[in-house]
Amino acid sequence: MVLRVTPEDPSRADELAERIRQLNPNSVDIEDIGFGIKVLKVSFIIDDREGDPSSIEEKLRNLDGVSEIDTLSVDLIS
Repeated sequence: MVLRVTPEDPSRADELAERIRQLNPNSVDIEDIGFGIKVLKVSFIIDDREGDPSSIEEKLRNLDGVSEIDTLSVDLIS
């Protein structure tokens, strides 16, 4: 599952990335998309029998500093 997380304050993207890392994602990358706007591209590997993608989104929404979350992809790994 890959998500794009938009921080409320782009200058604090590093701080938000550290809070997201506490949720044990597979990766967290900060991307500069231009004009001072930064987003975080976050990927998680979850077991489809046990994990619920909406629960991860909810955990991210509850973090301070999160403005918006977009799901970029959800794929199955065989």
